[in-house]
Amino acid sequence: MRVSIALLAAAVLGPGVARGQERSFTARVVEIAGANLYLNIGTAQGLGATDTLAVRRAPGGPRVGTLAVMAATETRAMVGFVGQPFPVTRGDSLVLVPTRSAPAGVGGAAPAAAAPPPPPRTRPTGPRREEVGTSVSGSAALDVLGNHTTTVGFGADPERATRDFTVPSLRFQMTAANLPGGGQFSLSARGTQQEGTTTLFDRSTVLRVYDAHYQQDLSSVRVMAGRFFNPYERFSGVWDGALVRVGGARGLGVGVAGGFQPRSGDEAFTTSVPKLAAFAGFRTSGGIASWDADLSAHIWRPSDGTADRTFVGWSQRLRVSGVRLDHLMEFDRNATGAWTLGRFYARAGVPLTSGLELSADYWRDQLNWWDVQPDSVVVPSRERASTGLSYGSRGVWVSADVTLLLSGTQVDGHTYSGSLRFPLLGDRISLSGTGSYWTRGTTSGVVASPSLAWRLGAARPSLTYEFFRSATAGTAVVSHSGIASVSLPLAQRLQWLLQLRARFGQNLQSAGLYSSLRVTF
Repeated sequence: MRVSIALLAAAVLGPGVARGQERSFTARVVEIAGANLYLNIGTAQGLGATDTLAVRRAPGGPRVGTLAVMAATETRAMVGFVGQPFPVTRGDSLVLVPTRSAPAGVGGAAPAAAAPPPPPRTRPTGPRREEVGTSVSGSAALDVLGNHTTTVGFGADPERATRDFTVPSLRFQMTAANLPGGGQFSLSARGTQQEGTTTLFDRSTVLRVYDAHYQQDLSSVRVMAGRFFNPYERFSGVWDGALVRVGGARGLGVGVAGGFQPRSGDEAFTTSVPKLAAFAGFRTSGGIASWDADLSAHIWRPSDGTADRTFVGWSQRLRVSGVRLDHLMEFDRNATGAWTLGRFYARAGVPLTSGLELSADYWRDQLNWWDVQPDSVVVPSRERASTGLSYGSRGVWVSADVTLLLSGTQVDGHTYSGSLRFPLLGDRISLSGTGSYWTRGTTSGVVASPSLAWRLGAARPSLTYEFFRSATAGTAVVSHSGIASVSLPLAQRLQWLLQLRARFGQNLQSAGLYSSLRVTF
């Protein structure tokens, strides 16, 4: 069962790249920190550092929300919610459609099988060519979210609560390349202003800086300083500090990073969590095969009363023709000095016939280290295993998956899910839908969501209906939702998105509006 994003921690699963008439990506959630999601795909898979992404639960499924890329490396990306947040949990698979090149509203053609990612972007290691002038590129967006919600409690004398709020926000991203000396500077920030009903945890004005770093390449040495992702390993997250790496884009590379962990939730600078990492990696690609592996050691020494952390991470991704094999392992040192397996993930995808793929994955991790008392020896773990079949051909997509929630040898819950998409009139219209049924103990639920999308000149309208039912201990909660959205290019570099949403049920009524105006430069 899904829970609020603010209560969730991290997981790492394997990436995929969807192919078809509408460019899309399939990604897994790597970490959740405050209002940010960390994904396991990046620029090497074709994700743009300034993309706005329409989000779906399955290829061809209805749109569930919008994310904006705040920062990206070759293999990872940090994204933030644009408009109304949607439920998400660790390990979720999200299908992402960049609205810059394929405006949201028309379901994408699904992949026949996940393709190997393109070779990593290389950089020159020989004599420097003649310098060119400084170039600046990026995007800016003005978003407005408005929402009215009325909730009614249960019981003989239920409490009724109404909440109204409006949240305008401004997003800005830019990269200045070919600076004097050959360096590059990247900046990504977002400011929000909330008006209306607030809660104890709301802040009326928030400015978040997601990325602000300078990068300099000196022959085979790369130096990064400021706030950045470490693009060479999958375990340390965001840094306020410096990094030095020796090696090219392919082959062997080694390096170190030192600095501080930004504060979770608002990305504010703090010195309360100093950290240090040493890492090594190897990348190769060519023909039908590619291999990418990294090994890293980490030391975190918080001064805010949370537990010290020492851990080692190892991950690798192998592609051979259409076969995909990914795995990740993280070993943590506990309070007694013993090493334990903190996270483990393995995923395989095998094409069976043209357009048909069989996939399976297993995931196990422990609760976030910052939720554990410093003297704790045993840390609770969570497990999940899933398998599925998918078929995609000529714009038609059908998939079915089964997921088991595990506790040792016991099965705590099941999730059965599926999706489909059928194009009509040469893909100018698409009919799609997703559905899932889940159980956990005495609780069960079902979600069904059909969608209709079409092309109307340059506009991309869509209509979606969602049915939700959850039942536990003889009490059922049922709701119905309707979503209407349209994406429209107003000029060559100017895009507008409008979305209206209404939801009603026996204990909940809500209506919302979201508008986004985005310009690229």
